[in-house]
Amino acid sequence: MKTKKSGRIMKVAIILAVIVIPLAYSLFYLGAFWDPYGRLSQLPVAVVNEDSGAEVNGAARNFGSELVDELTRDNEIKWVKTDAVGASGGLNGTQYYAVITIPDNFSRDIASADTADKHVARITYSANEKRNFLAAQILNRAVLQLEEKLETKVDEEITSQLTDKLREVPSQLRELSDGLGDMSDGAARLDSGLAELKKGQNDLAAGAGALDGGLGRLLDGSETLDRSIAALHSGIAQTKSGVKSAMSAMSGAAGQTASLTEGMQQLVSGAQQVSDGLSKASGGAAQLSDAVSSKTSGIPALVGGIDAADDGAGKLEAGVGSYVDGVGALLDQENALMTQLSAIETSPSMTDAQKVAAVGQLLQAALSPDNRQQLQQLAQSGSALKSGAAAVAAGTAQLKAAEGSLSDMQGNIAELSAALKQLSGGAAQVSGGVNALQKKAGALSGISDSMSALTGALDQLDSGSRQLYDGAQALTAGLASAKEGADRVAAGATQLQDGTTQLQDGAKALSDGIGTAKSGVDDSISTANDDLKAADGLPAFASNPVDITESPVNPVPNYGTAFGPYFISLSLYVGAIIMFVGIYLDSDEKIPMLSRDSGRRFVRVGVFALIGVVQAVALALIVHYGLGIKLAAPAAYYLSCILVSMVFISIVEFFMVCLKDAGKFLSLLLLILQLTSCGGTFPMETVPKFFNVLYPFMPMTYSVTLFKETISGYDGKSALTSALILAGIGICFTVLTMLFSVGGKVKQKRLAAVTAAENAN
Repeated sequence: MKTKKSGRIMKVAIILAVIVIPLAYSLFYLGAFWDPYGRLSQLPVAVVNEDSGAEVNGAARNFGSELVDELTRDNEIKWVKTDAVGASGGLNGTQYYAVITIPDNFSRDIASADTADKHVARITYSANEKRNFLAAQILNRAVLQLEEKLETKVDEEITSQLTDKLREVPSQLRELSDGLGDMSDGAARLDSGLAELKKGQNDLAAGAGALDGGLGRLLDGSETLDRSIAALHSGIAQTKSGVKSAMSAMSGAAGQTASLTEGMQQLVSGAQQVSDGLSKASGGAAQLSDAVSSKTSGIPALVGGIDAADDGAGKLEAGVGSYVDGVGALLDQENALMTQLSAIETSPSMTDAQKVAAVGQLLQAALSPDNRQQLQQLAQSGSALKSGAAAVAAGTAQLKAAEGSLSDMQGNIAELSAALKQLSGGAAQVSGGVNALQKKAGALSGISDSMSALTGALDQLDSGSRQLYDGAQALTAGLASAKEGADRVAAGATQLQDGTTQLQDGAKALSDGIGTAKSGVDDSISTANDDLKAADGLPAFASNPVDITESPVNPVPNYGTAFGPYFISLSLYVGAIIMFVGIYLDSDEKIPMLSRDSGRRFVRVGVFALIGVVQAVALALIVHYGLGIKLAAPAAYYLSCILVSMVFISIVEFFMVCLKDAGKFLSLLLLILQLTSCGGTFPMETVPKFFNVLYPFMPMTYSVTLFKETISGYDGKSALTSALILAGIGICFTVLTMLFSVGGKVKQKRLAAVTAAENAN
């Protein structure tokens, strides 16, 4: 009864096992590899930062440190900061799957984007492909994302630098505008000064004409005075002689003689004053004539100065017009540039690289040959303005010299005026003396005939005094005319002085404005040249500013090589299962010696071992020569295939021979668990924890490792460790099989004894 019940349970268990095995395969396999990319935060990658930093826009920057900080804050991958030695040891061992190395010149290469000599910043990425090829591929994708981030960061830096340069354009134009403002003020003051100079020139010319006419009349009066004074001196001499002759005859006329004597003394005194005044007048007239001749000769120089200032003002006006037009064009371009820059910065559809390229094109457009030629034209206009300002300065210097000459002429006219006043007074006194003598001479008409000579002399003296009076009047009239002309000349000189002052102020303001504008243009040209050199090749540089160089450790050339260790292990395990299912469990017992009912167990084990060796060698040859896989250690590869085959045969033999029907299920279940827990596909860090717990206990863990060493890069220590563990597993299962076999024999003997006893009864 008990046997029947056990039989039914076994039948149900077999049916359930047949149902569960496919489910288990899907459950474990899909569960293990459901989302390996979602667990990359557990995948250790070393980061080595050797960047020494650089100066960017006047500030110290270390883009390598910034990158490392950003990576360690990002939990997408398990980034581990370490040094070069630790990274190398961990990469060749089992600590890291890959290493990112940031070189010493990383920041300097990024900073070169602002120079004519641009260098692509490079980062080295080294993955140990032998350890896990899929991990390297996963990390490759992560590295590509990292490269994109770096390019975005660099593009942002480039965009920021370009934007700052473009935003400097308005301040440069404002500097030009300030210079133009000063030039405009100076030009207005220069124009006002020129108007004053024109008016002063006209008044000075009219005053000079009137002064020349007055001086002509003054010279005529001076000549008349010369002749009159000569006649007066002659009359005085004769009068003195007659008086001396008459003195002896006039002893009885003492009273009249006294009056006559008084008149003569008055006459002599007046004549002396006339002589002194005339001498001064003649000297003053001569000086005034010389002054007028020399000073009026300065008027052409004065006119020349005004013409030079006028010509300079014309040049300045033309230069200012050219400057204004040039700056106006630059301002229009600057407004358009700022509008385009704002549109680029706020564009939601443009990538950072596209924005950098667009800003680079804007910068190149702003620094185009046409704009540079415009700046050169502004510089040439500045030279023309300098020339105009120099002409204005020369004109004002001539005007200053002319002002001094006019001042000297005014002083000479003042001296002449004083002399003529003295001459006029003397002439009036002489005229009074002559009249008095004539009256006294009439009263003495009865005196002796000697007085007749005196009377004739007095007539001659009277005629001279009248001529003297007329000459004095002519001198006075000429003086008045000269004075009027001098006043007009003085007024013109004042206007000239005011105009000259305004010209000087205007010229200085223009010079300052020209200096400011020219300095701004020169700086703009220099900056434009430097920026244009820095902009060369910028779009191409912005499209690939950072390059990540792959330098794999133990490189794996293809997926076939990468998955070879996994599928070779799988094939050998499946070969062991097929061997026992197809031969050992053959119900027809086509090979009785190898069937489960064979009594020649040691022979069966030996034959199975030989078949396993043939399987292993055949598989190794097909993979090596048929598929063309490259081997790092061929001898170790073939020996490993044989070793793994023997181990898997020992495991399957234990399950199939010793555990019967349950062993069938367990051997398949072990295969399924090994496929998901041996690390032959995805790295163990990307699968659930359950499979990581199983990982060190799965035989395929060590077979996969052993094949990786012999195929992709031989590490004797790692290979020996895996081989020894596999050998230990094979020995353990072989011993278990032997123990179960001995136990089975003992059990069979007991059953046979029990059966024999029952039959005996």
